[in-house]
Amino acid sequence: MQAFVAGANGKLSSAVGEVSSGGAGPAHGTVLSTGEMAVFNYDSGNGRIIPIGADLKTFDNSHAVTITFPVPSDDISRPHEAVEHNGEVFVPDLGGDTVYRLSKNGTWKITGSIPQPVGSGPRHVAFYGEHFECSIILCLTCIVR
Repeated sequence: MQAFVAGANGKLSSAVGEVSSGGAGPAHGTVLSTGEMAVFNYDSGNGRIIPIGADLKTFDNSHAVTITFPVPSDDISRPHEAVEHNGEVFVPDLGGDTVYRLSKNGTWKITGSIPQPVGSGPRHVAFYGEHFECSIILCLTCIVR
């Protein structure tokens, strides 16, 4: 992960901050309302949640949390994105056919899951409406649930 500064003309600076995703094949990164960056690695089945410095340019690697997802019996975990909703981070795992729920109670950890049909490959999740309506895009079966 790298941080840049955008000038008034929209031109980006050289990297002003950098930190490892902690794995192979980072597929998605997003800034959380907690002042942290979430990044998940498609090829190594893990990810990190890393505090962003007060200057909004640096990362606090010493307080980063690594999340390793359960390995399915016939593949590897393939976390694809992170979506924050109502204090949780939802991570679709294409390899594990599960959407994992992460919560922070002192530290980030897996606190629940939303299993999907075997072989469906959840890749994206979206929330809408007032009552926690959720759509999950199943990449391998071309279905939206």
